[in-house]
Amino acid sequence: MHENSELTNHDCFANVFRERGFRKFSTAQIGKLLQEEYPNFSLGSILPNDHAKGNAASCWCVGTPQQIFNKVRRGFYRVRQYQHLESKLFQAEWKV
Repeated sequence: MHENSELTNHDCFANVFRERGFRKFSTAQIGKLLQEEYPNFSLGSILPNDHAKGNAASCWCVGTPQQIFNKVRRGFYRVRQYQHLESKLFQAEWKV
């Protein structure tokens, strides 16, 4: 889990990667960035493939404009266009 229980795993991924559109990251880099932003995020929950096509137990975002990654090759993912990665936290910032 992560420190803000109102945020889903998808929200955490989206918050970290929304301004990193079109960049490529390894699974290790993705994990490091998530842990820097959300220190209590469970390492077992850092599954970038869940937010890209090709995983049987994927996130609800797969196949929608909110999908976070496109898989480049094994262990590497490209962040999709960032404006589609609006999470609850990002939306709340704009409502203030």
